[in-house]
Amino acid sequence: MTFELTRELVDQIIFAMEDQDQDYVLDLETMEIVPLQEADEESEQRFAPLPLWESVDGYNLMERFTGTLHNPVYRQRLRAILDSGRGVFRQFKNCVKERPEIERLWYRHKEREMRNLVVEWYADVCDTLGLDHMEPDFAETVDLVLSDFAVQHADGPLQAELVQMVTAHDNAALHELFADYAEDYRLYLERRLQAQRPPLWGDGARLTYAVTPAEQPAGVLWAQHDRLDSGRCVGEVVQLYVVPEFRGLGIASTLIRAYLERAHHQGVDRLLMRLPGSSAVLAQMLQRIGFETLVTTMELDLSLWRRENR
Repeated sequence: MTFELTRELVDQIIFAMEDQDQDYVLDLETMEIVPLQEADEESEQRFAPLPLWESVDGYNLMERFTGTLHNPVYRQRLRAILDSGRGVFRQFKNCVKERPEIERLWYRHKEREMRNLVVEWYADVCDTLGLDHMEPDFAETVDLVLSDFAVQHADGPLQAELVQMVTAHDNAALHELFADYAEDYRLYLERRLQAQRPPLWGDGARLTYAVTPAEQPAGVLWAQHDRLDSGRCVGEVVQLYVVPEFRGLGIASTLIRAYLERAHHQGVDRLLMRLPGSSAVLAQMLQRIGFETLVTTMELDLSLWRRENR
């Protein structure tokens, strides 16, 4: 008797495992999944019980996936669903379905974990029956999540709808950069940065942005190109912002690299990027690309300084 674990058979086993209404076994002669009540009790070695999979296993699987999710918005939502205790499975499924890229991650995670469980079960069955077995080699079948997004470019003067989109994202980014400051100081810092913004309707405006399959903006990189007297072209990244729902997927680094390629082809010689407020967390990623520190802005809390130096 030979027992080969094919991808098709794995899929059939997983499907049967998730059926909570009935127990199944594998007929090792026909390699078919059959209900337990149809198995011949006099031929015990012919039928192998499938791996045990209960509701608690499904819950634990969802919990492990939530722990691996980088998207902070949906990680928090999924944890709230798991803690709700009511209709957890349906709520979880409906939530991940809202974002195709997160749904793909979920099914990829689920397939990988359940497939590994079936492979372990297969080895145990072969050992019990004294059968030879080969370690299955299943290549990943799911495309990269980033392939769900399209990267697009636009040069200034930007169209009205793009100006509106960039302005909204820039305002959200500035608000987030100084969210921990007192409101009046936060507004002061935001106004200072906004006063330094170049015009989006100018010829030097450059935009690289990512959109979902539904054409929904997921992230933007706004840059400004200027020509020096010598003829050299200098670029500055004015804003890099990823919508919170799409963070943790590599969109920021994708936007930067896509822009760098295009800026090089457009003749940019030097590139600047300021990192005010909490955007300093980008420093490590930029350094890995090759950016170097040019200017450092420091802040002093005078009230705190005075208290500590009395």
